Amino acid sequence: MDDINLKLAQAIIDDYNLYKSDVDTAKNNDWQQPNKYWVNILTNIMHAGGNTDTLFQRMKLKEFHIASDFLTCQQMNRIELKNLFGQFVPGSRTKSKGRKIDSLISIVETIRNAGGIELFITPEKGREELLKMLEDLDGIGCKVARNILMNLYHPKFRNNTIPIDFNWKKIGNYLNKNWSDPCRHEKNILEFRNKHISREIIKEDWEFDRTVYQALNHKGSSLNRLLKEVQ
Repeated sequence: MDDINLKLAQAIIDDYNLYKSDVDTAKNNDWQQPNKYWVNILTNIMHAGGNTDTLFQRMKLKEFHIASDFLTCQQMNRIELKNLFGQFVPGSRTKSKGRKIDSLISIVETIRNAGGIELFITPEKGREELLKMLEDLDGIGCKVARNILMNLYHPKFRNNTIPIDFNWKKIGNYLNKNWSDPCRHEKNILEFRNKHISREIIKEDWEFDRTVYQALNHKGSSLNRLLKEVQ
């Protein structure tokens, strides 16, 4: 068992050294800007059950850019919002276009009823409060809430957080482990990281997670080659 753990750890370390500049480029100060939370909510719901290429194509549409300003959405009624979101929100095999649009409309109404984006989004909240703030929104679960806060590079989510997705399920399969539940299995992944990858090499859990994302999106990465050995 130690052998496959060590092989996996070394592959991630090798890929961190290879893709470090890409990982560092994703660091930002967006966590300080309330509208950036809305943009990440919007894109995460768009992306649910879909693929990255479709997401990026839809993000190029003018209607997406209009919807990316929460103040604009806040001034629209349900029919106007449905028409706007309908221009760019894609459906997927796990969640229909209509269901995604309903979630987005509900979220706009929840934030509007709370007094607007500046009052609803309070980045200074504690870790559990921030998670609850997002998880209480329609269509946002344990994994998506974590992903949003990590996309924003929030200081409280640079460590002790892993948004478990299909990538982590694949890695769990390699280790003969079931890493599928974003709430229950986060601690198991972090235990692997703390045991096998020194913080002198990869300082933040955020960097650890984003290295895996980069590696699995590059066919020639050490991690991809390792996982193919057991396919």
